[in-house]
Amino acid sequence: MRLLASSLLLLCLSAYSEGTVISKEPGESIHLTCSSEECPTYSNEYHYLYLYYTIDEEAEVVFSNIKSERFSPRGKYESRTKLDIHNRTITLSNLTASDTGIYKCVYKKSSTEKITCSVYAVFITEKTPCSTVSPAVEPSPVLMYIIFVCIISVLAMWILMLLILPKVQQRFIKRRAMHAHQSSADNVYEIMRREEGAQVAAPIGLV
Repeated sequence: MRLLASSLLLLCLSAYSEGTVISKEPGESIHLTCSSEECPTYSNEYHYLYLYYTIDEEAEVVFSNIKSERFSPRGKYESRTKLDIHNRTITLSNLTASDTGIYKCVYKKSSTEKITCSVYAVFITEKTPCSTVSPAVEPSPVLMYIIFVCIISVLAMWILMLLILPKVQQRFIKRRAMHAHQSSADNVYEIMRREEGAQVAAPIGLV
């Protein structure tokens, strides 16, 4: 059950994040680089770098003032986070299952001007020894909630693509056909009016 839940979660995170998927085991480290092609350069004056963690709500992981090289991890990340200011890589060490989620780099010039780039879906698997048979352990409520939200999101996307969009397209085609038919009928009516006018005007010309 836990293996199935883990696989579903990894698949959902991959589809939802539209970024890089990273799978690690507890106790390991990850390196999140905030210097992809979508990220601003130093000359763009985006001096404030944030790393955010998201599952059901957004939480700040790291704040850094690149210009002054100030670095400030937040909350539970304070003692296990490092920043390489030169290549803008943030390292999170001693990972736990609660670190599973979506991480994104955000550069800010001001409170209103910001750029989001380098999105990562991080999945922390739990070690399961192969030599021993452990009793079945049910996934935690948080894990089940994440899987449920991901599955609903993926299903909604497929329903939109497979059911709603074709109907909208068919309706658009029918509407265009009706418009073309109406235009053709109007043209025929206009021609008949002209022919009738010509027939009425002909006797008057003869007199």
